[in-house]
Amino acid sequence: MHDEFVKSNRDRWNQLAAVGVRHSKPFFHYTREDAKTRISRYGILNDVKGKRVLCLGGGGGQDSVAFGLLEAEVTVLDLSDVQLERDAQAASYHSLRTVCVQGDMRDLGAFSSSSFDIVWQPYSLNYSPTVTPVFEEVARVLIVGGIYYVTFANPFVIQVTDDNCWNGTGYVLRGSYVDGEDISKYCPQWSVVQEDG
Repeated sequence: MHDEFVKSNRDRWNQLAAVGVRHSKPFFHYTREDAKTRISRYGILNDVKGKRVLCLGGGGGQDSVAFGLLEAEVTVLDLSDVQLERDAQAASYHSLRTVCVQGDMRDLGAFSSSSFDIVWQPYSLNYSPTVTPVFEEVARVLIVGGIYYVTFANPFVIQVTDDNCWNGTGYVLRGSYVDGEDISKYCPQWSVVQEDG
């Protein structure tokens, strides 16, 4: 899919990766224990050795390293060529084999059906204008009984006030949630502050 969504997200992530935002810093000094803690932190994944893993929208040289150190067969699909370079650098550093594919999470046509045991999608689903094609493609490439791990932002959290959001009984809301509402007014820009300020 070659649309404005793809170009805009690729350009933005290339810019963010070029300045070294947190999600584009490869895990060069990761150990097997670090990897195990990262992958099994929710108690869902334990032994991934030999499992075919797709890190979907997960470039940056982080999750791919964790799975690789745990001896999974790792493929990364990301829009950003700079993020994919980070995966290649991290794989080289750790002497891992990682397949990097540049593409759109809405079109996994580069992969045949039932290609993966695990699809691991860190926070990236929110960059798709619609989730239906992503879910359809994941269902196609994932084996029956496979695991799809996905994280995303719930729009409800935007309605919770920043200060004193828990009052001991419930969360204080700053307004009503309207399905389909333009929520960009709550987060007009994504500011990234580097560790050096």
